[in-house]
Amino acid sequence: MGLFSSSSSSDSTCPSIPTGPQYGADAVVGSLTFHTLTIILCGAFTAATFLFSGVQLFLHATHFSNPGQQTQILRIVALVPTFALVFFLAGFIPSAAIYLQPWADAYEAVALTSYFLLLVVYTVPDPRLREGFFDRLQQPKGGEGSLKWYRRTWCFVFQYLPISFIVAVATDITQATGTYCVNANSVHFAHIWLTIIHTISVLIALPRLLLFYKRLRTELKEHNVVPKLLAIKGIVALSTLQSVIFTILSSTSAVEPSSKLSYDDIYFGIPSILICGEMVFFSLFNFYAYSFRPYTLASSGSGMESQPLKSRAHYHGGFLGIKALLAAMNPTEIASGLVLAVRYLVSSPQPQSHDNVPLRQGVNASAPPPYMPQGRYQGLTNADRAHSPNGVEYGRVDRYSPLPL
Repeated sequence: MGLFSSSSSSDSTCPSIPTGPQYGADAVVGSLTFHTLTIILCGAFTAATFLFSGVQLFLHATHFSNPGQQTQILRIVALVPTFALVFFLAGFIPSAAIYLQPWADAYEAVALTSYFLLLVVYTVPDPRLREGFFDRLQQPKGGEGSLKWYRRTWCFVFQYLPISFIVAVATDITQATGTYCVNANSVHFAHIWLTIIHTISVLIALPRLLLFYKRLRTELKEHNVVPKLLAIKGIVALSTLQSVIFTILSSTSAVEPSSKLSYDDIYFGIPSILICGEMVFFSLFNFYAYSFRPYTLASSGSGMESQPLKSRAHYHGGFLGIKALLAAMNPTEIASGLVLAVRYLVSSPQPQSHDNVPLRQGVNASAPPPYMPQGRYQGLTNADRAHSPNGVEYGRVDRYSPLPL
């Protein structure tokens, strides 16, 4: 007999959960019960995560020299304290855990989408040139057209966002109405179906995102993108693996409630301690993966992130980086991406004009000077921009020339 004892032989009856004062009441360390220990450990880990992540968010916000890139980075870095907070609350209030945990997955979709947008900005900073660039991108043998491939990738990644939010809302509704049943995998309950939908959505988005990086690794090699992806997917992989392990344990006699461990301690407390502890590691790892240093005005790095020290260049985050944080919280860009995904689904790629569109550089081609994206946030004027040394390589008018407004 496993952790769950069924009160009915019917598959349409959710198995009952053993509860009572006899479970989890005994102390495990000194006079502390396991639930109290969970609160202390999760609280300490979450506080450390908020401290480290808060410092990194502040450093990016106060060195906000490249809003096109750093807005996405702020959203990605915020994934770590979001996970820590959700699982701290899950450990602190086990009865609310099922309602809270899907929202961590929902914000994970925001972070994954932001990572994709970051790769796109790295590749072609100016949105007006993107479709032209991908239209000219070399097509692999037997593959689909590059512009069509780019549009499909956009749709495959962005579908994860609405699906994750729908799953989170559906989880809360079905849990409230008694039709979710987290401790059963019967088709009569919403748990199994919502899990399948979420898993399929992830399996659609992630492989396509990895393929996007693989195909554009020449353009992305200077941007340290692999650690950036690991910083996101490491969280997801660990939380998913732990969920599978505890689900398997819960269906066997390997782990059962006792005087020291209740059902909530086993199913919510232990995973919360593990995940909150892991978030401390990821909050430190993000200092390497998403360093603010390439965005300082004194930086002399070679990537697109680097900003040359010019008298007219400046940071755009405002006092204490408040404007930068507000920009990261603004959902307009994500909403526009969803609208664009819908448009890509219902329209066919059209031939693109290639004026001002950079050609993909060969392996032996000399790298152009760092690209400085144009727009309202650009610290340099058009007169300050260096022009491409190779006008043929970059088309009749190169991408460093001022574009008509």
